[in-house]
Amino acid sequence: MLIDSYNQHSLKLEDRQLLEELIQQFGVMQGAELIALFLAVAYVVLAAKKSQWCWPAAAISTAIYTALFWHVSLVSESLLNGYYLVMAAWGWWNWRSQEATSFISEQRSLQWHSIAILACTLAALAWGYTAERWLSAELAYFDAATTTFAIFATWMLTQKIRANWLYWIVINLASILLYQAKGLYITSLLMMIYTVMAIVGWYSWKRDDDRHLSPAGA
Repeated sequence: MLIDSYNQHSLKLEDRQLLEELIQQFGVMQGAELIALFLAVAYVVLAAKKSQWCWPAAAISTAIYTALFWHVSLVSESLLNGYYLVMAAWGWWNWRSQEATSFISEQRSLQWHSIAILACTLAALAWGYTAERWLSAELAYFDAATTTFAIFATWMLTQKIRANWLYWIVINLASILLYQAKGLYITSLLMMIYTVMAIVGWYSWKRDDDRHLSPAGA
């Protein structure tokens, strides 16, 4: 009984500590971080709507997050956001002639995705080894895996490949664990929101494609 009481007390203490950390993180968030959070959500919402304005939102948000992740020694995630800046410019250029919900997303074969996943896995292993050995990165292989696949998923989004949303669902779920391990609970919460939004994005693109391809939508 004493052991059970002690365990319950410990769990309550851990819960209070977690709540206090969350409140503290909310309290110390700077205005720039709040802007980054808002624009990061806006980016996904606009992308799900096939709006080219998702890319300016992504550019500003990722510029802020690049500095944040570098500060907490998530080297791969910091470099990833630098890459996002480049992809934001490319995505804007590639989507610039399209109106929202006007394009039909592209499809790729299972073999294409299998090769892509294998290539991303090998790249993640190579980068994880490099980051751990030479950059003193923490959680190097886990960080490298989410980074590598996010790079590829972002490229797929710029190319209007619908399956990018399926990749993002898995990446976001993995990122929740990564950010929680680093104590970035607010960003972890954001990844939970992203996961739901990626599911919505997938069905939104599929529904829009079906409408354009159906005889009634022709």
